[in-house]
Amino acid sequence: MTKTAFCERVARGGNHRFTKTLLVMKLTLFLLLAFSLQISAKLHGQSVSFSGKGISLESIFPVIKKQTGYVVFCNAEVLKAARPVTIEATNMPLEDFLESILDEQPLQYAIKKKTIIISKKSKATSNSVISPHISGSIARVDLLLVRGIVCNEKGEPLAGANIMAKGSRKGVAAAADGSFSVNAEVDDILFISSVGYEEAEIKLTTATTAIVLSSKPSSANQNAVLASVHTDVRGIVIVLKRSNTPLDEVQVIAYGTTTRRFNTSSMGRVASETIARQPVSNPLAALQGRIPGLDVSLTNGVPGSAVKVRIRGTNSLTNGSEPLYIVDGVPLASGNTSLNRLGNLADYGTPTSSGLATPGGGLSPFQLINPAEIESIEVLKDADATTIYGSRGANGVILITTKKTGAGKLSVSGSFYQSIAKATRFWDLMDTKEYVAMRKEAFRNDNVTPNKTNAYDLLLWDTTSYTNWQRMILGGTARASDANIALSGGNALTQFYVGAGYRQEKTVLPADDYNKRATINSTITQYSANRKLSMQLKLMYASIKSKTPPAFSGVNLPPNAPAPFDADGNLNWGPDGGEFDNPFAILKRSGNTQTDNLIGNLQLSYAITPDLKATIKTGYNAVFLSETNLTPISSFNPKRNMTGSSSFANSSARGWNMEPMLEYKKKTSLGSITILLGSTWQHDKTAGSSVYASGYVIDDFLTSMNAAKTLTATPASFNEYKYAAVFGRINYILKQKYVLNLSARRDGSSRFGDGNKYSNFGAVGVAWLFTEEPAIKSLMPWLSFGKLRGSYGTTGNDQIGDYRYLDTWILSANNYENRLSLSPNALFNGNYNWERNKKLEIGLEYGLFNNRIMSSIAWYLNRSDNQLVQYKLPIQTGFTNVIRNFPALIENSGVELELSAEIIKKANFKWDMGFNITFPKNRLVDFPGLSTSSYATTYVVGKSVNIVKGYLMDEVDPATGVYIVKDMDGDGRLGTGDRTLLGKTDPDYFGGINNSFTYKNFRVQLFFEFKQKFDVAQGRAASYAGSIGMNYPRMLLDRWQEKGDQATYQRYTQGTGDAYTMAQRVAGSNLGYADLTYLRLRNFEFFWDLKKYFDRIDTFKALSLFLRAQNVFTWNRDQDVDPEMTNNLNGIPPLRTFAFGVQFQF
Repeated sequence: MTKTAFCERVARGGNHRFTKTLLVMKLTLFLLLAFSLQISAKLHGQSVSFSGKGISLESIFPVIKKQTGYVVFCNAEVLKAARPVTIEATNMPLEDFLESILDEQPLQYAIKKKTIIISKKSKATSNSVISPHISGSIARVDLLLVRGIVCNEKGEPLAGANIMAKGSRKGVAAAADGSFSVNAEVDDILFISSVGYEEAEIKLTTATTAIVLSSKPSSANQNAVLASVHTDVRGIVIVLKRSNTPLDEVQVIAYGTTTRRFNTSSMGRVASETIARQPVSNPLAALQGRIPGLDVSLTNGVPGSAVKVRIRGTNSLTNGSEPLYIVDGVPLASGNTSLNRLGNLADYGTPTSSGLATPGGGLSPFQLINPAEIESIEVLKDADATTIYGSRGANGVILITTKKTGAGKLSVSGSFYQSIAKATRFWDLMDTKEYVAMRKEAFRNDNVTPNKTNAYDLLLWDTTSYTNWQRMILGGTARASDANIALSGGNALTQFYVGAGYRQEKTVLPADDYNKRATINSTITQYSANRKLSMQLKLMYASIKSKTPPAFSGVNLPPNAPAPFDADGNLNWGPDGGEFDNPFAILKRSGNTQTDNLIGNLQLSYAITPDLKATIKTGYNAVFLSETNLTPISSFNPKRNMTGSSSFANSSARGWNMEPMLEYKKKTSLGSITILLGSTWQHDKTAGSSVYASGYVIDDFLTSMNAAKTLTATPASFNEYKYAAVFGRINYILKQKYVLNLSARRDGSSRFGDGNKYSNFGAVGVAWLFTEEPAIKSLMPWLSFGKLRGSYGTTGNDQIGDYRYLDTWILSANNYENRLSLSPNALFNGNYNWERNKKLEIGLEYGLFNNRIMSSIAWYLNRSDNQLVQYKLPIQTGFTNVIRNFPALIENSGVELELSAEIIKKANFKWDMGFNITFPKNRLVDFPGLSTSSYATTYVVGKSVNIVKGYLMDEVDPATGVYIVKDMDGDGRLGTGDRTLLGKTDPDYFGGINNSFTYKNFRVQLFFEFKQKFDVAQGRAASYAGSIGMNYPRMLLDRWQEKGDQATYQRYTQGTGDAYTMAQRVAGSNLGYADLTYLRLRNFEFFWDLKKYFDRIDTFKALSLFLRAQNVFTWNRDQDVDPEMTNNLNGIPPLRTFAFGVQFQF
């Protein structure tokens, strides 16, 4: 058997075999291109200078490469017949030089692009090595015995690969090590295929030279290099390239990777390209509408504000339903919990299920992750995907993988854009004429005489002036700049990646504010020479410095309120007796935050045998936040003689984890098996403290606690969480069409008492690739892919907070005998244990017409029982509640549909479409004793746990002009029994529609998000229509005015009487809620690829300009309000953003 060697370095001995193979594989690309393109025009521009006497050919070849860049490739046996060479050449053309050194040699040469192939002049024998091509050939013989192996680009054998004569039944399957031996006749076409890889063909012709294999591309690029071949002692080595279809796209799963083809679980993936198209600072915001089953909601438009995430609904009555977040294998110590302890502008805008506009957003920890550094985000949903994470993954798992690189030349890439953003909607409020008329009518209705105290807006303010306070405060332009640059490269043994980013943005407020983020992300990967030992170190650091007002107000001030500034530019506080809280004075207050985040991950792996690998992963995450809120004297009316105050806070969240693992992979001719065993140790700590300083008399000293008259410390917090587990997984793929996945985990959590700290969880997933069945292939050739999958498993939830099984104490506000004292803070219950989630899923995935149409449909049923609730106690106990298990059962079920299609696929035009929709359903299946419990007015068996109960105000009494509350219990009086089911805040459906149009080097992409939504609505603002101090929506003009009127809204009231009493109940009634279903053009991109204009400049690998927009248009019933932020006038709605920028690579 012959050997092939790179002639610059002849292989010697078995110890160099692996190095030799790697070197040969590096040449594969050159060989493929060599037989597809001619480069003779460039060849004449190359020359060689060399002198020598009795020199071997082998020693001349490196000189050729160094001087011309051409690589010489030959068979090692060829050089045995070569004679020494004597030559003297100065600037000799390359072709002439080759002719000279091969003169009178039994050798010939061929030049293909940048490769020189040396071969014997004699004819090939019957045992010549096969080197195939699309139109390729082998030596002419009557019968050939073809031997070799089939492997992938990593050199891993493709067990089970099919090698057969096309059009006949002659063929074999590759053995476990990829080897094969097959007989073939002249003019046969050998067909090589393996699931997940591009197919290759070999035709036997009369050609006498060996040429390189390529395969038939399934993509539009018919010139793509998809396979290669070289030879060694094993015979021919056919290297197949992984298919570039979505089915074979690598997906990150728990402790490993898989492909969509062989995945048995339910998961979604958003790639870096999709994330990059969206000008957002929080990567979670880039997921809205993208993945079935994932419900993502913005809380407001403040930079760094929180994003609410739910995977397949709410699983717990009163405890956490947050997913587990893992970044590069490291669990985020803070999760998705807001970081700030002090009041922040980001707090406002999140409604509660009761409809009250209470703070609930806060600063998101994910603002510390640069979206430009993310390679992909995977969302794991069912038990098969999440059980191996145990209790931590009870509510789903979100895996964030940052960028790294492989071997290759040094590359520099980057992007830069600037953006402007504006508020999307403004409330349609009354003008001055309407407002003044409303106020006067309110006084008449209540039979109250206006005076300078209760009607200063009518008697002391100018009733003809008009100020649009909304546009004055929220009508500004938020500008942002975002820059990123990355450096990557390496060789076969060492690869590195370093990326840095900087972002600066402002709000729409007329305030001195900013949000500045600097990030750096680095990865280094190192292999030993024999590639048995590998190391990967990933470090990510982010620092954010921001300054915003802690809050703002005034957008609904009366339209005739005094101007914010006087003629001299000073703050205006209004006339004597008619003073008002100037909103621009409140904007002088500032909230300053400094946030730092470090995520580190070290992974060491060692291949004990070719099939057994040991790995240890260690991770560390630390978040530190420092806050200062300043309230200067200048933000108060001087007549009030106020002093300044400040608040100082520090908080931290730190955690480390360690996971040693053993992984066994074995491939046979029938299939492959993977066995994973491992353990987890995790330790998290959170801490925080704050101090309120008051009595400042000089604003310049607000940042110094020493200058305060009084210091008041709030109780410091400290929480510690410890977690340990052992886990395992077995994955078996049989005949490339049957897949079995078993996973199990035993968890231990410090959040439970003795005897309940540990619990066991497990799951099973199966899949059948039915299109691999010969009968289905024959009967339905248009069905290119089909898979039926199912899973069932259990997980547990421990999101209950720390130390709940212990008595907890705090410092008492009252001293005992002039000494500090403690008081109990909560009752303990040492017997509660894990909530348990049982998850069932069935899914169908299929592809049509060579996978131009791909679709999947999944049905899931998740049930969570043994609920941990805050069981309410009688007041005599001295405590309001105690945590305990309750046999309530929550069910989340639904259907998820996903579709993608290549509508048009032409040479110059392409139209791709994607669609997904989720139909979720949440219900409380069982709650024993609900009617007699303290939750009787909160939940209803058979309904969602997120229902809204309230009064039903269907009409206005024509005689009195006051709302009529429907008497639901028939007792003739208004009480809690009259509160009825109004709706639920769970969406009935949500999803997204994506369209991408590509024409030559232009691309337009449009992504629409839609959601059915029932939530707090504009009607809340109608509660006190007619009262002093605020403006009201114009819809209230349709009100009762006199007896007999049939009106939508009750009569105006200035603050007394039955109408005022009833107005206080509006927020908790059907008038305070509405159908807020919407369709939003969430993302738009225009992309212009400029690379073809710089083809002659080799420096640029990529260059493009883009225009991107976010939250472009929204269609919903109530055009006056943004459907994502509906109830709070003191919050900034999500902004409409336009970004223009450039991205490059060289």
